[in-house]
Amino acid sequence: MRSALRDLFETGDLAAGGQDAEQRLFSRVRLPSGVLKTTEPHRLDDVNQVLLPLLPRGGRLELMDVAVSTGITSLEWSEQLAAAGIEHRLLCGDSHVEAEWLALPALGDILLDRDRQELLFVELFGRTVDPSGRSRKSAVAVMAVKGVARLALGLRLRARRVDLVSPAVRACSTVSVIQDDIFAPRPDLNGRFHALRAANILNRAYFDDEQLRAGIALLRKRLRPRGLLILCRTTDDGTNHGSIVQAADAGWIVTARIGDGSELEDLLGAED
Repeated sequence: MRSALRDLFETGDLAAGGQDAEQRLFSRVRLPSGVLKTTEPHRLDDVNQVLLPLLPRGGRLELMDVAVSTGITSLEWSEQLAAAGIEHRLLCGDSHVEAEWLALPALGDILLDRDRQELLFVELFGRTVDPSGRSRKSAVAVMAVKGVARLALGLRLRARRVDLVSPAVRACSTVSVIQDDIFAPRPDLNGRFHALRAANILNRAYFDDEQLRAGIALLRKRLRPRGLLILCRTTDDGTNHGSIVQAADAGWIVTARIGDGSELEDLLGAED
């Protein structure tokens, strides 16, 4: 099978590979946290619809979406807002918006993070290897690949910077993209947003309660007074469960729930 990575990046035009190649690649790119760099289209449409009447009116909205993966659901959010006639700007953040592609002659291809420390994608002899090295077989392969990569870079084999965000997102005039770690303070973002969405990132499958509280506290700083935080998670059956909470003086107020609500309400101390 032709390499999805080469389909996307060989020509220098991500769009040239088409959506199929985009999905094939990003469904195999694994971030250091263990999260795959992919998402299903339209998975958050119902969340956006519940949020729509809760958004303030009377001016351009400043919005943020965090941990956006390829940004497809962010683009869909922007399109739904535009269809409702809501003027807005949407800032998308993700921990990995670019990578370094290193082609290993006669072996295959790898993607490294921008600091060239972590493997995000490994394809050897036409077969994909789990870059996390969680199984014994993949651990041996990953160790060998890291050694080869260090040697190749030491010999000045050229690595190429590539985009890990969908080209349709980059092309949208209402959406912009930044590299962002939701657990790192960002004073430049504080107090900017009317609403901020954290979908499929802040949950107990990834983080413990102390980390979750810290992440929520940092995201709250990015909100304007009485701004909205959307916390939601898509379960294995494709249904969404989440809560839309408003920043109040003493805590949070639940303004709406999707499905069973967010599993994190107990951490928020939110009131109905």
